[in-house]
Amino acid sequence: MLQLKNKLGDIRAESDLKMLDSAFVETPEYKGVVETRDFNFIVGRRGSGKSAIKYVAVKYLGNKRENWIFDIENQGHDVLLIHSTLNNLNVEYKHLNYIMRIVARVSIRLEIVKALFEYYKKKKMSFEKEISDIYNSNKDIINLNFYAKCAKILTSSAALFQNPLTIPHYIANRYQLELLDRTTEQSLVDVQKNAIFFFDNLDEAWTPQPLETSIIGGLAHTASNLKDQQSQVHIYIFSRDNMFRAIASLDTDFTRNIEGAVLRLKWDDSSLFHLVTERIKFGFSVNAENNVKVWNRVAKNDLSGRSGFKLCTNKTLYRPRDILSLLNQSFLIAIKDNREELILNDVELAAKNISQSRLIDLSNEYKEVFPSLTLLIDSLKNGFSPYSYADVLEIFKEVIDKSNTSTLEIRDFGIFNAPEDCFLALYSIGFIGIDVLGKKQITFCHDGATSSSFDSISNSTKVWVHPCYWEALSLTITEELDIISSVYDDYSAESYKKDVIDLRMKQIGSVITDIGNIPEGKEGASQYEDWILRAVKILFHEDIENPELHPNGQAVARRDIVGTINAGKGFWNRVNKDYLCRQIVFEAKNYGELTLDDIRQISDYLSGSYGKFGIIVPRRKQEALSTQEINWIRDCWNRHQKMRFFRVFRG
Repeated sequence: MLQLKNKLGDIRAESDLKMLDSAFVETPEYKGVVETRDFNFIVGRRGSGKSAIKYVAVKYLGNKRENWIFDIENQGHDVLLIHSTLNNLNVEYKHLNYIMRIVARVSIRLEIVKALFEYYKKKKMSFEKEISDIYNSNKDIINLNFYAKCAKILTSSAALFQNPLTIPHYIANRYQLELLDRTTEQSLVDVQKNAIFFFDNLDEAWTPQPLETSIIGGLAHTASNLKDQQSQVHIYIFSRDNMFRAIASLDTDFTRNIEGAVLRLKWDDSSLFHLVTERIKFGFSVNAENNVKVWNRVAKNDLSGRSGFKLCTNKTLYRPRDILSLLNQSFLIAIKDNREELILNDVELAAKNISQSRLIDLSNEYKEVFPSLTLLIDSLKNGFSPYSYADVLEIFKEVIDKSNTSTLEIRDFGIFNAPEDCFLALYSIGFIGIDVLGKKQITFCHDGATSSSFDSISNSTKVWVHPCYWEALSLTITEELDIISSVYDDYSAESYKKDVIDLRMKQIGSVITDIGNIPEGKEGASQYEDWILRAVKILFHEDIENPELHPNGQAVARRDIVGTINAGKGFWNRVNKDYLCRQIVFEAKNYGELTLDDIRQISDYLSGSYGKFGIIVPRRKQEALSTQEINWIRDCWNRHQKMRFFRVFRG
């Protein structure tokens, strides 16, 4: 009886070091880490091989005498303490980011101080005394792990000040940061050592919110600054794609400081074929050199050769974890049938079992940054693939129009306001692909970038859901799919320094710029109302449910935009309780100068569940109310105890 086991090794690098030691494939990305100092960030989706590269790179660089390796483990409990402290500071992302830059910088230098102090050749250091003094004056934290150091530095400093913006200055002075930088840098030169830091598993206790992202963002800026200074210290940060997107969306200095030092993990049929055949050699003790012969040793009939392997990758998202999971399960099916060789039926059965898991993985990976993803995916269930581009847009339009189930989804559809935006978002995460040339050569994107081929799409262009999701969505396939093209993205083979396109921020940016394209007055009145509705969905999604345009239709007192207040605290909770306002009215005035009739109009709307509070949104350059407007509002309040709140949009 053949033994049941994962013939190609565990899909998680951390769980199969023996396989990595024997069958690791030295990709260009790996060589970019071990042979250059050009990169700080290794970015890829879950299962794309980040941890495998880190493990082998740590081992390789650690064997070189000139290197000290600091392999930083993410201690979840320490990170949560950092989260809690940052949350209590109650400041915006850019300030959190800067605080964490200083904290990370001090912690990294103290890690180096400990190594220098304990080095047997420390007599060679011109700053030996200073290093000893720093070590002895920081004994309370010097032996803590990296994240515990960060937590201790942050919490002890935050407790001393009411104004959190003074914390960076205090930390820099308390730890004599400039001296710390200078002494450790020169000492590394004196003992002829490089200090190389590896940060992995950063997704522990992380969600793509400003607070959590500021920790990684602060570390990212520290890495970038050290690289710019040509320091003896180098930092490698292994980041999931959605984490990297979060930094890009929040950090105004991203383009200047970070994006040029990015290695994005890329896999195609050829590289995955090489990875699999190296593991087959080890797992099956195959001695052949030719990769095709190695593959054919375990793959028969339709699966033989590179074309047969292509049938396997067509059912994956072009990640090592996908292909290894698929083939391991296929081998288990074959072994139960008392075979060691694979046939196509084994792969198809395994793909069916895996499909639902892949869909769940996709939803979980993007649920924070793309809340409407599940709604959009579900809208394609039980359909017929391929769709036309026009059909998909119509389906997505219906989803947008009907969606009112979740505040996060409302916000998302405020950002992805058009079906085309939703389509591009699903395309950018590899869920759907397009057949631009009409030759069944489907272009899928698997790295979060967008393809230039998208520019040539038309209403009749055929759109395919990725084959690995077919079974989970119960799709009926109406055409045979001959071939899926190589992964198509905006990162060329010779350069990893192209722009990282963050679609969400691009859409938010378009909301801001669109206001300038709307004509003032009656001509643009309808567009302005649509724009205000979209802005309300984005800005107030947590506190205002189901914002609608003209909810009372053709009534005489037709309110422009109405939403239901559902806030347990803060401004909107006060509006609800103090002004008896359950339904909030937004009146869009696509002009600058208001009249007394405008004030009276919204006053007439405020009764019953609409309470005593409404918002007028005029359009002009100055935000302050005129003396006349103030008098009108005061008079209306004195007469009716009804409040109008003005918010001015410029454009």
